[in-house]
Amino acid sequence: MILKGSATNITGTASNFGRATRIRVGATNAGTVTVAAAVGTFNAESAVDGAVITISSHGFITGDQVTYSDGGGTTITELVNGRNYYVISLNANTLSLTNTFNDAERGTGIALTDGSSENHTITATNTNAGTVTLVQNDVIIIDKKASDTIAANGTMTGTSIGNQP
Repeated sequence: MILKGSATNITGTASNFGRATRIRVGATNAGTVTVAAAVGTFNAESAVDGAVITISSHGFITGDQVTYSDGGGTTITELVNGRNYYVISLNANTLSLTNTFNDAERGTGIALTDGSSENHTITATNTNAGTVTLVQNDVIIIDKKASDTIAANGTMTGTSIGNQP
């Protein structure tokens, strides 16, 4: 199914194109287009409240697999540094983590103990991350995961043309 969307300028600021997974990119000027995995950073002391983690504009969707990192600090007691978890997206700014994809679909999050005030991260693991170099007037189609972001170092336009089959 092809869902047409409006054109968006792609500059140094990343965009996820409203969760579309197929984007048409036209290079107004030469430059690179980078697809990056979603990364969420949070302070374990102030952003953890039971099973809920607050990460402003996190970009993850329920079922995304992520890798947890304690950022070199103290690991949150219920999590394991470097281990994969699954996201339950509660809204644009809050999420929960769970051990299995099925638990994510059921909405069963892990109750977490507040950690110390260090920064921790979760990084999407199933991603289409990479970089493409375009010359002026090139047009390409990029397939990405819903939580991946797209950024460019030159002026380009991107149009959401739907979702991958």
